Amino acid sequence: MTKWAIVGDIHSNLEALDSVIADAQRNGATKFACIGDLVGYGPDPNEVVERVIELGMVCVMGNHEHFVLGREGASLLHPVPALLVEWTKSELTESSRKYIESLAYVDSAHDFLLTHSSLSAPNKFHYCLYPEDVHREFFEKNGEANTKVMPYDGKLGFMGHTHEVAIYKASAYAEDQVRMVINPNELHLNTGWAYVVNIGAVGQPRDGEPKASYVIYDNIKRTVEFYRVPYDIQTTQAKMEAKGLPSQLIARLAKGI
Repeated sequence: MTKWAIVGDIHSNLEALDSVIADAQRNGATKFACIGDLVGYGPDPNEVVERVIELGMVCVMGNHEHFVLGREGASLLHPVPALLVEWTKSELTESSRKYIESLAYVDSAHDFLLTHSSLSAPNKFHYCLYPEDVHREFFEKNGEANTKVMPYDGKLGFMGHTHEVAIYKASAYAEDQVRMVINPNELHLNTGWAYVVNIGAVGQPRDGEPKASYVIYDNIKRTVEFYRVPYDIQTTQAKMEAKGLPSQLIARLAKGI
């Protein structure tokens, strides 16, 4: 039996990540995977990358890694994210940058799939907030995907990007319909269905709950369990203030917005 802790949108928040790792291990997780956005917004980009490497996490690239590397779309960012991209660039060590450069946009080497935000064009980082978004980005024959990329055999995909927890599921008997479940506690995977799980955010939740969010996937029981974990927000905020990061980013952590 393997229990995978799936994390993401860590955003350079070491306190949140360490709290999640400890909680996941207490809950039996022996392996870790990440849907990207290791960096951005928070004060500890290198420390977060180092922790991810130490744990041997399976990880894909998020939009903040993509932008830090100077790839397409960085020039279109709003002022605050753009400022943080430049700040992160100046903070990253060479080893952290090399690790980020090594990340793929999609990982499907296990019995689940990882992508930061979508499958139709994973390097474009389209937002999936509603069932129709997930249908377009994960199930339709479109864009760079020339087949239905989420077959209806209990296939499981994990994503993030919106910083809000949700389950999206589709049946082989109703291919044009995707159902959405919000505020889930546990998911049981059934044959004939495909599932896309948004795991929320470790380092900057935006659903009104400041606790860090992650899930555990049990590949024998075929379940996904959802967890929220408190962490030392004040320490993270103090680090951000000491490094001169924007006040609105500091304040939002305590509010979960």
